Amino acid sequence: VRMAMRLDPYSAHGWAHLLGRALMMSGSYADGAEAYLKSTFPRFGYYADAAGCYAALGRDQDAAAQAARALEMNSDFTISGYVEGLAYLNEADRARHRKILEAAPLPA
Repeated sequence: VRMAMRLDPYSAHGWAHLLGRALMMSGSYADGAEAYLKSTFPRFGYYADAAGCYAALGRDQDAAAQAARALEMNSDFTISGYVEGLAYLNEADRARHRKILEAAPLPA
């Protein structure tokens, strides 16, 4: 993802959420949150994932702020509904994603 962003810097913000997911799932929470928030067209899931990253870092105020943004965009958001809708080949990855989000102030 970083190579794609370097090769086409004009589209880098469009790749930001993919970089955010890769960093979040690898445990690089600070970099993951930063990447999510650089997305050109942020979606509620990006804010939810950023909230999970911040919660994993113990940054509760930042996690709450990002969770609020996610819920503003999608008042019906739930962790289970969101994570179940993601394309994961490995169920362990889906479970890891869910666990990260459960640390944030988001509805289960």
